[in-house]
Amino acid sequence: MSELKPVQSALGWCLFALVLVYVPINLIGFASPFVGHLRAPDDPDASMALLRTWQPFAPWLSLAFLLPGWWISRTLATPLARGLTLLASILVPCAYVARRFAIGTGLAPEATPAQRTQAMFVEGAADLYVAFAGFLFLLLLWRAVRRLRAATPTAPATVPVGDAGA
Repeated sequence: MSELKPVQSALGWCLFALVLVYVPINLIGFASPFVGHLRAPDDPDASMALLRTWQPFAPWLSLAFLLPGWWISRTLATPLARGLTLLASILVPCAYVARRFAIGTGLAPEATPAQRTQAMFVEGAADLYVAFAGFLFLLLLWRAVRRLRAATPTAPATVPVGDAGA
């Protein structure tokens, strides 16, 4: 049963990280226009105040993705595979933070068109990497579950004896 513990922990921490990263920012994005309207009904920019206050901190919540990466790396046999999995999970928060700085640079009023284009490429690359890392994590989870399933012996089906005519 101890072989199943890393897989269960990886899945549990992944769900925790997903909830921690995406739920608060979406709730704040939903509530921000209402709070802004209550605070300053005549100012249309007030509706974004709560969201703008929260945005610099949101990428740092992605550090929670380090825990699922560590747990899933414990299911791998070779040190190289463990190291690469840990590196991939370390790069997820880096991609979130790089994306945030790219958005800030691209939206700055003094940004040149070249800086805006560069910011768009960084943002796109960061989004692609996060999608790739998520896909890689799901593949590693699937591999671990299949390996555990193949390793557990299955009992042969038994037929009850004695009640065949009833």
